[in-house]
Amino acid sequence: MDPEVSRLVISPVTEGQDAMAEASVTLEYKGDRVVGKGSSTDIIEACSRAYISALNRL
Repeated sequence: MDPEVSRLVISPVTEGQDAMAEASVTLEYKGDRVVGKGSSTDIIEACSRAYISALNRL
């Protein structure tokens, strides 16, 4: 399985040092398009959660 990331959006949810970020990832695989979302105070973790969420929808 090798899905393509067609879109990645990272948005702040709160402000400050411990600000929450929300990530949205769109994956495309064999003609299917799915979106996953994740949030965390760490943008890498938010993106990872969004990617895993999208993978689980394939």
